[in-house]
Amino acid sequence: MVIDRRAMMGGAVAALGTAVTDGPARAAARLLETADGRAIRGFDVASPAPFDGVPGMLRLGSPTARVVLHEVFDYNCGYCRAAAADLDALVGRDPDLALVLVNHPILSPDSQAVASVALTVHRLAGTAAGRAIHLALMSARGPLDAAKAIAIARDLGHDGEDQAARMAALGDLAVQHRRAEEIGLRYTPSFVVAGTAFVGWPGAPTIERMAAEARRCGRLVCTADGRPAP
Repeated sequence: MVIDRRAMMGGAVAALGTAVTDGPARAAARLLETADGRAIRGFDVASPAPFDGVPGMLRLGSPTARVVLHEVFDYNCGYCRAAAADLDALVGRDPDLALVLVNHPILSPDSQAVASVALTVHRLAGTAAGRAIHLALMSARGPLDAAKAIAIARDLGHDGEDQAARMAALGDLAVQHRRAEEIGLRYTPSFVVAGTAFVGWPGAPTIERMAAEARRCGRLVCTADGRPAP
């Protein structure tokens, strides 16, 4: 089956209209805008730290950053790949912004296998190695599967096939995926920052503006006097 990602993303925006009332993990709908004025339909999340305690997630940036952006992604998601370099650059130039990568391999069984390889490398070799394989996978051409991911890991000098680490990685992956589902994030990429979730890559300027607002008032939209917008 051929997946039309543009149609799917449009459906995601429409679906959020009902998702925000679909269960206790969702709260009020929140209308946001990109830097060029396009609407983003988001929703408040019930917990201010909905991914706390989830194992195996890769955090990039300062451990003391005040603004933490969670990206919920799939390695075979074209929009996720398009965003990867920009997100990495944003974190590199903003010492008060951190990026936490949440695996949500929903597009195919191959996506799950690729994620397990990336998590294996991260588990065995640490954050720098996790970042390197993440960016390498995101910049690869064509669909990814386990064989390609293992080859990329090998090219970077890492063992993506270590059985004990792969089994632990699969356990971490299942928890990450389940938490994204519990929050109501059914598409990739999705993001959670400052108590708000939204679907789709809005572009680097919008993320920069969101981070600035989150620093001002702790939410993505602030009033003129620096308080959270209702």
